[in-house]
Amino acid sequence: MIEIINLSKKYGNNAILENVSCSLENQRIYALVGVNGIGKSTLLNAITQPASMDSGKVEIDPVNY
Repeated sequence: MIEIINLSKKYGNNAILENVSCSLENQRIYALVGVNGIGKSTLLNAITQPASMDSGKVEIDPVNY
């Protein structure tokens, strides 16, 4: 399971993600869709590189990042 808790990211004065939270269960398929510039890549980067976020946390199974 991936748990995303209150993730926020700004580039300059632009808030790309603001307090985003969700849970992604194991053995399920999810789709991330939206228009350009909405923060899809930023959210995926948060899962692989959570230290690059301004605030919030990502938990993958029982491990905290």
